[in-house]
Amino acid sequence: MKVSEIMMGKVLSIDSASDAYEAGKLLYGESGACVLVENNGTVIGIITRRDFIDAILKWNTAPSEIRVRHIMSSPVHMIDSEATVEEARAFMFSKKIMSIPVLKEEKIIGIVLAQDLANVAGSNNNPESKIAETYKIPNI
Repeated sequence: MKVSEIMMGKVLSIDSASDAYEAGKLLYGESGACVLVENNGTVIGIITRRDFIDAILKWNTAPSEIRVRHIMSSPVHMIDSEATVEEARAFMFSKKIMSIPVLKEEKIIGIVLAQDLANVAGSNNNPESKIAETYKIPNI
């Protein structure tokens, strides 16, 4: 199975000069698991819900006082849309990341989450069942 078959097609992004409050609205208001950070149309980072919470606790200040460029993770690791779910699992595990943008012809077309990989692994008769074991994510 290819990552393009399980990815989320909705990709959220924010400008690097924006504040963390705006990123939080995307992460929680839009039900996004992550937000890509852009500078002049180029992706330079990624913010996850964990990054957001960690930053608020670390900085001990209002999210509106924190710029996203200060809390983003960089560089952004990406994967080709033709990669298999197993390749994505191995790559994400090696990089210790829980979300990865999916590329097709150098354009981001979606996002794959570790939860997506675990859901695929949890389906009956799936040879990629070790994905769920790796991430130990329960089906909810």
